[in-house]
Amino acid sequence: MSVYASIDLGTNSVRMLVARLEDGSIIPVKRYLKITRVGEGLRQGGLLSAAAKERTLAALRECRVLLKEHSVTAVSGVATAALRDAADGKAFIHYIQEKLGLPIKIISGTREAVLSFQGAVAGLGGDIDENQALVVDIGGGSTELTYVSRGEIKATSRQVGAVRCTENASSEEEIKGVLAPALEQVAVELPHRQLIGVGGTITSLAAIKKQLADYAPDIIHGTRLDYRSVDRLYRKLASLSLEQRKQVVGLQPERADVIVAGIRILWVILDFLQASNIIVSEADLLYGLIQEMTS
Repeated sequence: MSVYASIDLGTNSVRMLVARLEDGSIIPVKRYLKITRVGEGLRQGGLLSAAAKERTLAALRECRVLLKEHSVTAVSGVATAALRDAADGKAFIHYIQEKLGLPIKIISGTREAVLSFQGAVAGLGGDIDENQALVVDIGGGSTELTYVSRGEIKATSRQVGAVRCTENASSEEEIKGVLAPALEQVAVELPHRQLIGVGGTITSLAAIKKQLADYAPDIIHGTRLDYRSVDRLYRKLASLSLEQRKQVVGLQPERADVIVAGIRILWVILDFLQASNIIVSEADLLYGLIQEMTS
């Protein structure tokens, strides 16, 4: 039986999904996540730091070991916001391809959004109508909004993410200013919408709400986060010190410094669209990549 793997080299983390296909369904075999912050301190057009690159390479070496352990037959990998922004992003990816032999490519924000949409909608199956779905993907460096309009997938990527907005100390109004044009378009083109959330900020929120000391994807997947819960957790976490946030059950300590900015982005989106809730999906870009490989 063929075994597939997808890799996401994001601004905040390196993630990998190893899976097999059974009756057309993607069955996870192994999940990998390491907080690496390749986009740490990066400004658009700037250079990746040596420390950030080394953390990322160390994680990718671990991925390579797992690929061999699970006898993976096909691999597809992508790099997103930080590598798009960095002046040396292409050179770093070339190094990864040449030295580690990993087929990772820098993709556009639009392609990132489409992959996340395809993975999220397929992962929720019959629980969601793709023609009413708005997939919200809050990453470290950018946020993607994707939906179907007149039979076509429409995707937009904006330069607000958990890491970027933490480093820039972005306020609610500043985030709203960046997202408003895209959200206004969504409000007009998708009047009857169900929000689906993917990415570390949103899955972490679900884990905090459920007080999961040990992360459990099957429990997280399909969780509904209502607006009041998001607002309450946003205010609570914002009131805590960094050390206090590191002790919050369900939150990875490595995310404690960027979680408030990430939730702020989500809060702005829910508030602007007057959305009552958002469904959390564990299936995202990684699933979308595997779908592409197996279709």
